[in-house]
Amino acid sequence: MDTISSNSFANRMFASVVGIFLLLAIMFLVFQYQRETDYKVDILHNRLQVVNYQVEGVWPDTLVTLPEKDMRITVIGKDGAVLYDNERPVGEMANHRDRREVSQALERGQGYDIQRNSESLPGKYFYSATYFPERGIVVRSALPYSAQLYKDLTIDKSFIFFVIGITIVLCIVLFQIARRLSVSERQRVEGEKQQLKRQLTQNAAHELKTPTASISAYLETLLSDEKMSDEQRRHFLERSYAQCCRMTNILSDMSALARMDAVQQVSAPVRIRVRELLDSVLDDVRPALDEAAMTIRLNVGDTVVMGDHSLVYSIFRNLIENSIAYAGTGCNINVYAGKISDETVELFVSDNGVGVPSHHLSHLCERFYRIDKGRSRRLGGTGLGLAIVKNAVLLHGGEIELLTTPPTGLTVRFTLPTA
Repeated sequence: MDTISSNSFANRMFASVVGIFLLLAIMFLVFQYQRETDYKVDILHNRLQVVNYQVEGVWPDTLVTLPEKDMRITVIGKDGAVLYDNERPVGEMANHRDRREVSQALERGQGYDIQRNSESLPGKYFYSATYFPERGIVVRSALPYSAQLYKDLTIDKSFIFFVIGITIVLCIVLFQIARRLSVSERQRVEGEKQQLKRQLTQNAAHELKTPTASISAYLETLLSDEKMSDEQRRHFLERSYAQCCRMTNILSDMSALARMDAVQQVSAPVRIRVRELLDSVLDDVRPALDEAAMTIRLNVGDTVVMGDHSLVYSIFRNLIENSIAYAGTGCNINVYAGKISDETVELFVSDNGVGVPSHHLSHLCERFYRIDKGRSRRLGGTGLGLAIVKNAVLLHGGEIELLTTPPTGLTVRFTLPTA
């Protein structure tokens, strides 16, 4: 699972970086292509502008020799009427006031149209017009689209191939970097996984060592002392049984955490009425509540959550048992629902007990973490209750936070998906 996650992370990172780079490369290509196109058009436009000034210099006479073969020269009044054309009789030509190059010239002094079919002659032309306000005329020169003109306007595509080549090279480099990062990340994850396994194994061995040693000592005493009274014998057997129950609880909690570690999310969530579930929890913990002289108040209304029933049950039971065990005799426990959104409900389990020093809060949900190890073992705690709560909440896609209840006490805030 960790290897797959590591590879998935590297693949996502590679895809993101390459996607951004390709987007930038395409934007650059489009910009450069447009820039080169504008540059070619400007060269041709400026070349024809020179012709327009030459024509204006001799008008109303005409140029004896045209600078370009098949060049068309038109002189237009500022009202759009054609005054002269070297290809067609003036009387046969329509008003040119709305021609793009002519309207641009009248507004800006110059104008052009890159490619347009002539309305009086066959074929497409490149038009360039210049307005001479002191004479009230527009001089327009035009070149038909020949092989030479297409060549003049064709941009140099070498930069496109250069950018594509650079893009391919960089993609290969990025792929190699991503692969190395994937290997590095996989090694890091494996290292953390092995370290966590060693830590859990050591913690589990340490936690099981105490009850095992106690059971061994009790049984050894029972076997070696044949003159032991029935009352003492019963006492040692009861203590051995209690330690066996403690070992069973530790193994049960470890098994629950292992099952949660093996899945990614709740597979088949059901509707759970929080009040009904809490009533069931209270039925099971009532003897412990009465023994600790504790009062519990429920304020959850008709809150309904979606989740795995046994996991949500374990969340509330572990939190309430934690308060019973560590808050102190005669304290109050409050369970209440807070803000509800369209997707989640906020729930709280708090007590007004002895509280927890602030520097311990961030570690309380770690496996086998204890504030007072001796006291926790005497009370029969496994050190896994809050770890189970955290994992169960996260498995439901929720959040969990441990807070100090002013002036003392502990509050556990968590969210669950709502129905």
